[in-house]
Amino acid sequence: MKRQSIVGSRVAVAVAGALLVSFLHLVTPLSMLHWHNSFQHLYYLPIVFAGLTSGWRGGMLVAIVACLSNAPHDFLSFTVLPHYAMDQVLDFPVFCAAGILTGTVTERGRRQRADLERTAARLTEVYRQLQDNFEQMKRAERLFALGQLSAGLAHEIRN
Repeated sequence: MKRQSIVGSRVAVAVAGALLVSFLHLVTPLSMLHWHNSFQHLYYLPIVFAGLTSGWRGGMLVAIVACLSNAPHDFLSFTVLPHYAMDQVLDFPVFCAAGILTGTVTERGRRQRADLERTAARLTEVYRQLQDNFEQMKRAERLFALGQLSAGLAHEIRN
């Protein structure tokens, strides 16, 4: 349950980051296209963060939020700079792809780590059993040697 709240809060932070970038888009005049270009690239930070912290679903969610929150800016700029607005809109599938790819790779890494941890735990258990068996063999060998010594001593006493 605690993990879900941590993931939820991280996704909320990523959504807030995407909304902040959209706000920067809206308050910056269209004459400053170099800033808008930088802002467009800033969307990748919350998208990748969400993908890394909550998997492909979180990355996709933040990518969709980034696309939707950027839509008002694109709509306003379409009347003034249609080619620029079209470039902005064409970034939407790339946002989604970045979120899905980052999240998928992260989830795969988590599954591999969990598999390695299970394997390590199993190897530790097998090693412990091997050590126990080795100790039992040493004990049996000592008892066997003691039995041999006792038999030899009994034989000598009888003779």
